[in-house]
Amino acid sequence: MPRQLECLLLHTVRFGDKGYILKLLAADGEQLDAVFMASANSKKNKRAFLHPLSALHLVLSDSKSNSLPYASQFAFQHGRSLVHAGPVKLSIALFMAEVLSKICQWQKSDLALYDLAIHHLESTLNQIQSKDLPISFLLDAIEWAGILPLPPEKPIFPLVFGIQSASFYSPPGNGLEPVFSPEISKAWLDLILHKNIPENSAQRRDLLDAMIGFLEWQFERPGSIQSHRIFAEMNTA
Repeated sequence: MPRQLECLLLHTVRFGDKGYILKLLAADGEQLDAVFMASANSKKNKRAFLHPLSALHLVLSDSKSNSLPYASQFAFQHGRSLVHAGPVKLSIALFMAEVLSKICQWQKSDLALYDLAIHHLESTLNQIQSKDLPISFLLDAIEWAGILPLPPEKPIFPLVFGIQSASFYSPPGNGLEPVFSPEISKAWLDLILHKNIPENSAQRRDLLDAMIGFLEWQFERPGSIQSHRIFAEMNTA
């Protein structure tokens, strides 16, 4: 029985000579895989749908050759096409798709995660100034995951942020766990309290690196998120 699906494409894996396994996040929060086979006369056109974070309408049909459903029909969701988005926005979409894919591996997703992803996809497509988007997306993703740190009631500077304890305290702390630098700790606290993002590109990059390190630490997968470095190289202004 064919099934219509509204979804985001998070990742693709090659499947044979002409096929792909699509890793999808559905609008209801379901995580699923589907097989896409590109025929000789459709491969050029349909491969355009395979950008990470493409927002798609799919028709899934049962496959006779394997256990995964077969993606038999494609359409972009209106106004959410990445085909002509440009290299910087595509690099942001790649980063967001990688983070979402990792989060879906680490814990169960839900409708709120899909809505969060759609919101930031639309922001990426609609905003000319894209330098703040990865940080604002990652902040929302960390909050969705339920690991956003609580700010101190009476912050007294200098402060550092302990990655393991997920708390702010005055240095030197216990001296045993890894910490953010005082500068990054202050920027992290300012982001949590006021949604303020550093103006300086190097500070933004350092804050993003620290946030990713914190996310990976909480899920015990250090070094697993890499695509933000592509964005950093393409958008250093």
